[in-house]
Amino acid sequence: MTACITTSEIPQVIALLRAQLVEAGLGAWEIEPWLTKATARLTRDLHDGTCAYFVAYLNDEPIAMAGALLHDDHPFFSLKTNRYGCIVDEYVLPAHRGRDLEKHLRAQILAWIAQNAATAITTTPPGCARLAVNTIAWKL
Repeated sequence: MTACITTSEIPQVIALLRAQLVEAGLGAWEIEPWLTKATARLTRDLHDGTCAYFVAYLNDEPIAMAGALLHDDHPFFSLKTNRYGCIVDEYVLPAHRGRDLEKHLRAQILAWIAQNAATAITTTPPGCARLAVNTIAWKL
């Protein structure tokens, strides 16, 4: 089951973010301050309607996620858009990979971005480390 989260489900997203950062090899001294900031950002952005996170559940346990943020005027790309979307925090727990969960979540995120009047999108390519800075940008 996959659903767009509500504020009450922020802890599930944070748990998946923690797993993602641990898998990337970060230490607790790096992870915990980052998660504190991420929790505040996620709470604010959900309230403002400028983000959405979709979480896949199996037996009521979160196993995968993907998020999207809406921004105005891309700072690095000359996209001259009024609004663009950014796919963030795509992650599937290792035991659940290979089931097309990322593809399914990405489709939901793309639909959400399109519904929110974004005219362009940035993301990292599928299968790449989500903590990397590399992005692809294209117009919708």
